Amino acid sequence: MSNEIQQGLQDDLTTIEPDLMNMTRLFSLPDSVWDAPEYHFAAFIEGGQYVIRFYGKTQAAQGVTDIPSDADARIQALHRRRALRRLCRQTLYDLLRKETGIHPPWGSMTGIRPAAPDVRGAERRHVDGGRAGAFGAPV
Repeated sequence: MSNEIQQGLQDDLTTIEPDLMNMTRLFSLPDSVWDAPEYHFAAFIEGGQYVIRFYGKTQAAQGVTDIPSDADARIQALHRRRALRRLCRQTLYDLLRKETGIHPPWGSMTGIRPAAPDVRGAERRHVDGGRAGAFGAPV
């Protein structure tokens, strides 16, 4: 994947490739997609906002977010880096949803987390003196 990253944003995005590769795996795409010339992204600042554009084979996606500011320079740098990285992940997620037609039912990009397994039934069987195996199945 070729990248067009504006000067000044390069340091914040040097280590994002593993996150983006994990995103492509979520959509069952091979790692070789990163070598395909049609997949690329651009990152730049425009009008006081971060702008990320991802391009795929047939689709494109753009994400925009305000650049965070804080009185403490260290906190501001941390918030800016997080906002930029989150925007990259979200924009790639949007592109891959469009390209593949796959809509993952849960995950950090959807805002939905899976519920914890129901262990109450197993706890009740344990209290009643019964033995239970995995997922409450009798042993």
